[in-house]
Amino acid sequence: MKQAYKILIVEDEVLIADTIGRYLTRVGYQVAGPAISYEEAVELLESEKPDFALIDIRLNSHKTGIDFANYITKSSTPTPFIFLTSQTDRRFVELAKETRPAGYLTKPVRKESLLTTIEIALHNAVEDALQKVPRLTVSTGRKNLQVNTSSILYLEATHVYTKLLLHDGSEILQRKSLGAVLKSLPNDQFIQTHRGYAVNCQHVSHWDTERAYLGKAHSIPISRSRRKEVIACIEERLLAS
Repeated sequence: MKQAYKILIVEDEVLIADTIGRYLTRVGYQVAGPAISYEEAVELLESEKPDFALIDIRLNSHKTGIDFANYITKSSTPTPFIFLTSQTDRRFVELAKETRPAGYLTKPVRKESLLTTIEIALHNAVEDALQKVPRLTVSTGRKNLQVNTSSILYLEATHVYTKLLLHDGSEILQRKSLGAVLKSLPNDQFIQTHRGYAVNCQHVSHWDTERAYLGKAHSIPISRSRRKEVIACIEERLLAS
C-alpha cells in the first residue's frame, strides 16, 4: 500500500533531504523533490500531485515552510503534511498550529518515529476523505447498504420502483419513487432529466438537445421542459472537474 503514496520533501538541507528520501524509498514510498525553496515547493506540489508533504520551516527563500503550508491549506483539495524542523521556538510552533498540520517533529528525528507519524497521518487523511464522500443508504432485501453517490450513473423509474445503475454495471432496485430517491442525493450532482429518469451530471460525457450520454453505453432522455436546467447542471459539473 505504501507504494501508492507519493511524499513531497520540502527541505533546504540537501543532505538531510537525500537521507530522508532514501529511507522513504526503501520502505516503499515514492518521493518527490526535494524542494529547497517556497517557489520550488509550490511548483512540485502542482506538477507532482503528492499525497503527503514533509515540510521544514526554514527554507532557502524569503518565504518559509509555514507560508507553503498556508498555500496548501487554501487549495481545494489540501495535501496532508507534517513539519519536520529544527525550530522549537514557541513563536514558530504557534504559527505552525494555525496551518493545522498532521504533526510537528523536531530534528534530529528517529526513522521509526518519522515513519509512524507519516503512516498515522496518511491513515487519518484517508478516513477523513471517506467521511466527506456523500453516501446514499439503500435497502436490498434484508440488508442496508451505503452507496457512494459518485458511483451512481443514473436513476430510472420502473413502476413503483426506482432502479439505480452503478458504475460497475450493477443495478439496485429501491421501492421508492424517483422523486423520493432524488431528495436523498446531492442536488448539485443529480438532476431529473425526464419524467422517468435522473442522471449523475458528473458522468455525462456529451449531450445534445434530446439526450445526455454517459460514454457509449448509456443515453438518457432529456425532456424539453427540463432541457435548460439539465444542461446547466452538466456544464457546472464539467467546470468543477
